[in-house]
Amino acid sequence: MIPMAVCLILGLLLFLERLYGLARSRVMPDDLVRSILKLVNEGRFDQAEMLCLKSESAYSQVARAALKHGRSPRSHLKAVIEEKGALEVARLERRIGVLGTLATIAPLLGLLGTVTGMIQVFQKIAEETDPQIDVLAGGIWEALVSTGAGLTIAIPFYVCYRYLLSVVDGLSVQLEENALDLIDAMSFHEHGANQDGTGDA
Repeated sequence: MIPMAVCLILGLLLFLERLYGLARSRVMPDDLVRSILKLVNEGRFDQAEMLCLKSESAYSQVARAALKHGRSPRSHLKAVIEEKGALEVARLERRIGVLGTLATIAPLLGLLGTVTGMIQVFQKIAEETDPQIDVLAGGIWEALVSTGAGLTIAIPFYVCYRYLLSVVDGLSVQLEENALDLIDAMSFHEHGANQDGTGDA
């Protein structure tokens, strides 16, 4: 029961930490997304990159990677954000796997407790010449408590694990959409600037 209690506390702390870390306001602040896009539309790429440096959000990291290659073709920019985006999504997923592991080992710990408890019960019964049924039933009941506790921990943790994965999936899609909007704005600005330059020539 002690290892399961440790799993319970660790899992709860981990789930709360990941909920905080995966908040949209920390991954893709709406104000930051709008500000960077506005600066890019105005052609102020350097200021947009400086704004990215002031934030540690996943979006700012992806946007900064794209802005570093601001004069590159759209296909290259897309490859850059896909590579950086994959790294940021992996960073968002960190420690979530631990929660899945806890959901897996909790019932196993419970089963282990039941098995060891049953061994002790039968050892005691073997030492008695006339074992009482109430002693046997009481020992089995105590041994099964650990299995029940393990399942009670495992089921909510697995639900939490799947929920966090779904949150990461949703954030990764939104991150990609916002990044594509950014490179579209960058490409449009560069295309427009080239057209203006051609026209003036």
